[in-house]
Amino acid sequence: MKSPFWRLVKLTADYRNWMALSVALGFLTIGSSIGLMMTSAFIIARAALHPSIAELQVAIVGVRFFGISRGVFRYLERLFSHETTFRLLARFRVWFYRALEPLAPARLIEYRSGDLLTRIVSDIESLEHIFVRVISPPLVALAITFLMGLLLGMFNWTYAGLLTLFFFLAGVAVPTLTYGMSRKTGQELIWIRAELNHTAIDGIQGLPELLVFGRAEDHLQKFHRLNRRFSALQRRMALIEGMHEALIGLLMNFSVFTILLVAIPHVAQGVLNGVYLSVIILGIMSAFEAMTPLPTAVQYLEGSLQAAERLFEVIDKKPAVPESVGST
Repeated sequence: MKSPFWRLVKLTADYRNWMALSVALGFLTIGSSIGLMMTSAFIIARAALHPSIAELQVAIVGVRFFGISRGVFRYLERLFSHETTFRLLARFRVWFYRALEPLAPARLIEYRSGDLLTRIVSDIESLEHIFVRVISPPLVALAITFLMGLLLGMFNWTYAGLLTLFFFLAGVAVPTLTYGMSRKTGQELIWIRAELNHTAIDGIQGLPELLVFGRAEDHLQKFHRLNRRFSALQRRMALIEGMHEALIGLLMNFSVFTILLVAIPHVAQGVLNGVYLSVIILGIMSAFEAMTPLPTAVQYLEGSLQAAERLFEVIDKKPAVPESVGST
């Protein structure tokens, strides 16, 4: 049996063109930010030497172009990524309901109504992150890594190699650490959310019985215990998210410091024009924008896979009465 992730990817295949366009726009957005920062740094550093204004004309046009295009690409990226997400959610809902219909009522009677409601509503909504938070960021980051490798390679391939190393740490090592720390928490979070919904619905539907038998207070206490645990897990996930954002920032600073240690002697030796030192550094700092979402992606991946497994658990059951060939 295929893993839940690849089964989800197969379900998204009908919208691959939308996803490809969204990824391309994400790459152009961050690419425009890099271009804006690098051309701005060039103008400031070059202008300090009091050159002719004609020598800055191309860079000035570049700042205007990248400044405008960044806003345009950001708007289009948000527009198309959200449109893709909504289309995928509609696809997931239609797919689940079509698979669920032949199972009713015989195969669904073993599930509590609250459990089914959680799967139909909350678990499907959890899949909204599968593209915009899980699939798209790694693809954009990979494209930005290739772009920065080419840009820094124009100055010195050592800079490109060092940046690739730090990108690897930020894009692979930190997400792996985040995944290890948040995996169990994410699994428990999905389970607690489902149990919390079950308890709430059972309390509403069974309120007369709870009152008659004097168990309303016990049921309420159970709900509060689950709610406190759910809040604690959310706080833990937020702490993990804050930790990986701090690590990404730390790696960005280390990359800048390391490349400065290598590049400054090159400037002193005349190998690198000093004007381009700030261009390289600001380009590196802006390029880390592509690495920031990657640790978060693994957190959303775990939650999405847990939700998908709960959905596949239901629809993988065979109907009690197979649909006849000639039925309409």
